[in-house]
Amino acid sequence: MPDNYTRGITRIMENIHQVLTGLTGPARFYFIRHGESEGNTRGKMQGLHDSPLTETGRQQASQTARWIHRSGITVHRLFASPLARAAETASIISRGADLPEPEVLESAVELETGIFTDYSFGEIKENFPDEYAEFVVGGWEAVPGAERVDSLIHRGLQTWRVMAEAANGVHREAENGEPATIMTVTHGGMLQWILKVSFGAV
Repeated sequence: MPDNYTRGITRIMENIHQVLTGLTGPARFYFIRHGESEGNTRGKMQGLHDSPLTETGRQQASQTARWIHRSGITVHRLFASPLARAAETASIISRGADLPEPEVLESAVELETGIFTDYSFGEIKENFPDEYAEFVVGGWEAVPGAERVDSLIHRGLQTWRVMAEAANGVHREAENGEPATIMTVTHGGMLQWILKVSFGAV
């Protein structure tokens, strides 16, 4: 295993350790992927393309709100990616479960997919065969115009930092010692990187 890779993993784990050990009280964190979008129905790689929710996506968000309400989950802060499909999902959940108004969290935006944006996998293979072959082996680093791994790692950690700081803010204001509950609505691609920085799996 290359030394620079090992150092990178160590750096990530030190950072996530610092973030989570900096919590001043008990906390629960929820991550939610947005509902079905129009791009999803067409099998498109959406990236930063602002594809709106479908009616099914809105129903999914409403079902999530009902689950939160039935579960008795008290959410103190609700964050969302600025893209429409995540922002609308968060708004529907907020209204349906009587949660706080969503706050924009820039670091939770979907990853930039470069030249693959707005193409299906079939179309990518047909139109960009060389780049697709490199992507299968090298990930986003091999895709022209796509977001680099360093940026994705930074944003994954930054999302955790904001959520942890929000939890600490709840602790400062609360007197009953209940866990702070923080929720973020984001995207499938970004969720992968949030999980990767959480477990050092990059």
